[in-house]
Amino acid sequence: MTTITETATLRSAFLKIGWAPIITICGVILVAIIGAFTGIGTINTIDDSFGLVKGIMIGAAVMSLVGYILSYLGFVQASKAFGITKAGDAFSTLRLIFLIYSIIGAIFLLITIFLPASPHVYSEFAATHQADIRKWATVGLIFVVSYLAIAVFSIIALFVIKSKTSEIAAATNIQSMGNVAKGATWGVYCFFAGIAVGIIDAAVTDPAVTAVCELALLAVCIYALVKWIGGWLGAATEVLRHPVEAGDYNDVTPS
Repeated sequence: MTTITETATLRSAFLKIGWAPIITICGVILVAIIGAFTGIGTINTIDDSFGLVKGIMIGAAVMSLVGYILSYLGFVQASKAFGITKAGDAFSTLRLIFLIYSIIGAIFLLITIFLPASPHVYSEFAATHQADIRKWATVGLIFVVSYLAIAVFSIIALFVIKSKTSEIAAATNIQSMGNVAKGATWGVYCFFAGIAVGIIDAAVTDPAVTAVCELALLAVCIYALVKWIGGWLGAATEVLRHPVEAGDYNDVTPS
């Protein structure tokens, strides 16, 4: 076992990771509320509506990027603090995942910023390219492939995060990491529950059944998020209470 001496660094790392989703969620909600109140009494034309929607999208993209970057920086600190240990390698993998998410978030922010805010631009663009269906189809294909690639990556990342957080919980004496692993595990459950709810929504016409399923899915998502956030924030406090130890690769498990 290796004793981790960089307690302050670990605390800072865990606080960043724990606060990242809180900042993102609260920021997006705040942006939406400000946008809604700004729109009341100020939207007179469809151009104003498009401009307001674009502003909200930019604000949401910024808050998402902030969350990704905070998480990435936290995992960078944690991986350095744990060094060449099982937990350190797991943190390095998580760092890579959130680096990719940060890059994706930055690209989406740039795309959102450069999106036209006038509906006339879209109508003129469509009219201009009606005669050239190949270019129009190519643009659509690029977007579809891009979204599919991001979706596939997100699914893979979800399972990797589950696996690596479980490894960290097993390889360290930080008990709060168990809640982090539970949050990641329930995040995987949310993925499958989302698929199930989508199938139910498509097969059932009763809105009451649909509403119950969606509320159940929301409850599971909230539970997973609470476990994830609470685990990291709990770990930030726990590292100050006792020495932090991590398993080495040369540790021998008695048979």
